[in-house]
Amino acid sequence: MDELSGVRRLEQSLGKSFKFIVSDTTGAFPGARGLRERLSFLYRPSRIELKELVSDITYDRSVVASSLRENFGIWKNFFDEIDRDNERRRQQGKKAKSLSTYAHPAFLTFIRTPYCAAFSIRGKNGANSIDFLGVNAHMLYGKSKEERNREFFALLDWIIQRAKSSKRMYFNNMILMADLNMEFDNGKNKYSDIMLRLHQLESSLL
Repeated sequence: MDELSGVRRLEQSLGKSFKFIVSDTTGAFPGARGLRERLSFLYRPSRIELKELVSDITYDRSVVASSLRENFGIWKNFFDEIDRDNERRRQQGKKAKSLSTYAHPAFLTFIRTPYCAAFSIRGKNGANSIDFLGVNAHMLYGKSKEERNREFFALLDWIIQRAKSSKRMYFNNMILMADLNMEFDNGKNKYSDIMLRLHQLESSLL
């Protein structure tokens, strides 16, 4: 979460041979109530070198605005239904539900912004180093599997698009280290769609 004493204790318990880097809080607007979390990489410098690239994974706001424009009717119906639902709740003497409790009709951005960093595994006995971009993500947890799928597919699409730009990537290798909150053995979570997009990723690298 926001407070760092736990990960600091973990680092100290492992001795001076480990270090960590950590993101700023994500998952809630600054000053607002919510589960503000941090994403972290814990690594051993004697084996793994932290390189220059450390970044959040975000979406250009112009793309988000275009999505809102293209799906204006869907979003209008979404907010109209929320207003009707909360009006019914008020008439029943219940509190209005927060916007975050409703499943949104389309992906806009991540609830918790993924975090990535470049590392190089030091080679031993003359072996070459292995370079990779670690992608650290905590997907949406909650009742809406559809929203969770949208977040996962958006992250997967980001990986695919970066792979297509392999000549300009910092490192070609990527490792997804994540709490996806997905049930991959459950057909309701579009397992076939996931495999299709993974196949697209593989094909883009050939």
